[in-house]
Amino acid sequence: MPMVTAVKSVSLWVWKAVWQRTYLYDRQYLIDLAELDDHAVMDSDEKNSGWQRMYVDAELKQFASLEGVPEEEWAHVHLESWEMFSQAMILMCDKGKTQCLRGKLAEVYYWTTTLHVGQLRTLWQTGFDQRTV
Repeated sequence: MPMVTAVKSVSLWVWKAVWQRTYLYDRQYLIDLAELDDHAVMDSDEKNSGWQRMYVDAELKQFASLEGVPEEEWAHVHLESWEMFSQAMILMCDKGKTQCLRGKLAEVYYWTTTLHVGQLRTLWQTGFDQRTV
């Protein structure tokens, strides 16, 4: 994605494919940032997540981790950052393009604020036109 300014939260539809880890410590990235500052990285390791909250299909998850996203089905994922950030986001891969998440994305939105659960429920229930993916 191009440079984004004053992002507080990100919403997107994710189809996470089943993957096989080739090495014990492989990480798959949903979001990485172009700059060295990685406070908003979203990967498969919840200990390294820079997100304050993660909702999947309008349900708050205990950890902001890819483990909370179901495989082989569309899920609405909403992430809230600890702080606003302004830089380019890299989707489905790390900035080095060596650790990528297999799957698909649809309708990526970034927000300058957090959304309340009612708004997330509406986005999830409304869905998107899957014929366009």
